[in-house]
Amino acid sequence: MSLKRCAVLVLFSSFGVFSLTPEVLGAAEQDLNLSDLYRESPAGATLSSTRKADGIAAALDNLLGGRVLPIPCASTLLQDARRHPAALGETASEAVRILSQRPALDHDGTRPTRDGRSTIHYSLDPLTADAVPGTDRDFNGIPDIVDQVEEALERSQQIITEQLGWPSLASGPRGERYDIYLVNLGGTRQGFTVSDRDIPSTLRDDSLSHIILDVHLEGEALFSAMAHQYAHASLLGLSGRVPAWWTEATASWLEIQVTGDLTPHTSPLSKRLERMDTSLTSDSLLLSMGNSLWASFLADRREGRGEEIRQIWLEASLRSGEPLLPLMDEVLRRMDLGTLPEAYRDYTRWCLFTGTRDDGDHFRLGSLYPPLTPRTTHQGSPAESSGLESVDPLGAAIIRFEGDGSRGGLKIRFDAEVPSLLQVDLVITPVGRPRPHLVELELDDRGHGEVGIPWRGVREAILIVRNPGLGGAPARFRYTAQMDPVYPFDLASFSAVPSRAGITLQWETTREIDVLGWNVYRGSSPSETFQRVNPVTLPSGADSLEETDYLYQDSSVQAGRRYYYLVEAITVTGLPERSIVLSARAPDRRNQP
Repeated sequence: MSLKRCAVLVLFSSFGVFSLTPEVLGAAEQDLNLSDLYRESPAGATLSSTRKADGIAAALDNLLGGRVLPIPCASTLLQDARRHPAALGETASEAVRILSQRPALDHDGTRPTRDGRSTIHYSLDPLTADAVPGTDRDFNGIPDIVDQVEEALERSQQIITEQLGWPSLASGPRGERYDIYLVNLGGTRQGFTVSDRDIPSTLRDDSLSHIILDVHLEGEALFSAMAHQYAHASLLGLSGRVPAWWTEATASWLEIQVTGDLTPHTSPLSKRLERMDTSLTSDSLLLSMGNSLWASFLADRREGRGEEIRQIWLEASLRSGEPLLPLMDEVLRRMDLGTLPEAYRDYTRWCLFTGTRDDGDHFRLGSLYPPLTPRTTHQGSPAESSGLESVDPLGAAIIRFEGDGSRGGLKIRFDAEVPSLLQVDLVITPVGRPRPHLVELELDDRGHGEVGIPWRGVREAILIVRNPGLGGAPARFRYTAQMDPVYPFDLASFSAVPSRAGITLQWETTREIDVLGWNVYRGSSPSETFQRVNPVTLPSGADSLEETDYLYQDSSVQAGRRYYYLVEAITVTGLPERSIVLSARAPDRRNQP
């Protein structure tokens, strides 16, 4: 872990070119929830013929019912539809039937791979939409795209199976070759993996499968698509009943282990980091792919190879039909990684360290991820929530307060509708300091909590409102924030005078709130760095609205030299608030009687 705790204060210590075309970006903006499949087609949608001869692209169009697939992979879309056949309309049901069959290609060319484990099927008929490009730069008699698929397949096998220990592609009980088909999928759809049997119809949880790839892929896009579908096929070899959100998250994470390229995942990751308050278990396809961030967290926090992820899948395979979240919780506990809610707590904190906030101590590829987008940013005070706001189970609302250099303190008040449902963190980034502070805000039995922040030296403060529940309804809350001009103390007087022992500092406050203690700082000029001179923090007079006097004797001065001083209050959040600077000259001891 890269979080270090000290009393109420926690310091944060411290992965060829695929282009995001307008079509890809437009699809990503629309998103699609899997539950939308089981509703009527959108008004005005034009459906294609449902004949098998019209091709897989038309069948995908019909399954989508006129909607746009927001991610390049259709595997979880098809798997979920096959789990809920009774909820599909007639057109979608026929589309699922066609998509579940192996393609029949005109003038089928077949290419056994070098290792003899797989066969790549493709069409040589230039009159069909499924025809592969005929380019053959190495003059080996095989279209270049077929050679590239084999190279990508070998690389995926090497990383996912041989290095990371996931199952190889299931080729059948008699050692048949695994089948990969190149067909026209249309638009931005790059591929999908098909289980060769209906998962709900059998007690067995693993499944043989085959892969469909778009015939127009090339370069890095082909490499990514092959790695992604290899991952799906490997996962089907373990379980076909795992929820779509975790299936797509794991396949995306495995793809990145093969390619090392986050570019194809920019839109899903951005959407996940923008919609943190939507549950991890959402059936949104964009968020499901963006949940590779959750898989990355599980793997990166112990700098391992993702053994936690693989163990979750192995347990799902062995204990078919059990709910995933309790099973995930059990695996994390057994591996001494805490509970699932505890892991989710740390994950929400890690997500702050993406993009430009990356500190090198959290996500392995943190600087390559998009930055987290807060739900709300407040650029001044007073500020408040928009009435009662909500956050899903396994979701976290992120609220940002931007520092403006004002003297005094920002007082934040928080109220949860149901006290036991929410956890609240405050992450405070001081100006000029690389490591932010994490304060865990404790809520009382009414769901109420308050915290003050000395505001002058703060660049930003981020409120994380987290719902660690594994199910149930969204939790609701509200908050307010306003400035207190004399927080955490009101300094009535401050003096530094020469004395026999050196220089005597004296200060008086008329009010102190949340002050734990005081430190004295000294410098040789007002522009140089000040150094703390008291070895032990001076205790405060506790919260008080009455006058409190303090005295400190600096006996470590050199005779005749001028020194500059300030005093600093340390608050319960661990943040300091400093006084004005004043000076005094140490007495010349030669002239003293």
